[in-house]
Amino acid sequence: MYAVEFVDSILNGKKTPSIPSTGNSAQAAASKPPFSAERLKSLITYTVISGAVSIAATNTDHPWASPVQAAFLTLATVSGFVFGSRLPDSVKSVFHPLVTSTVVTLSTIQLLSK
Repeated sequence: MYAVEFVDSILNGKKTPSIPSTGNSAQAAASKPPFSAERLKSLITYTVISGAVSIAATNTDHPWASPVQAAFLTLATVSGFVFGSRLPDSVKSVFHPLVTSTVVTLSTIQLLSK
C-alpha cells in the first residue's frame, strides 16, 4: 500500500505520506476501499500513456526503450494491485490483490510479446 502511495506522490508531485496509526476499527477498514477511484484512474491513465510511449520507443529501437518499458510494466503492476484492492470483499476472498496484480502483469507482458 505504501509503494502505491509513493509512486503516486512521485507522479503527482505530492509529499510522501507518513505511516498512519493502526487505531482504526476493522469494520471501517473493511467497508472502505484502501485506494480512491481517483488514484486508480490516474494510475490507469499513466499506464496507458507509458504503454504507448513504450511501444513507440521499442518499435523505433530508441535507446530509452528498455527503461520506458520497465516503467510501463511497473505502472501496470501497481494499477493491477490497486484495482484488486478496490474489489468487493467477497471477490477479494477468492482473488487477492496480489493475484489480480500478477494476472494484469502477465497479461501485459503477453500482449507486449506479440
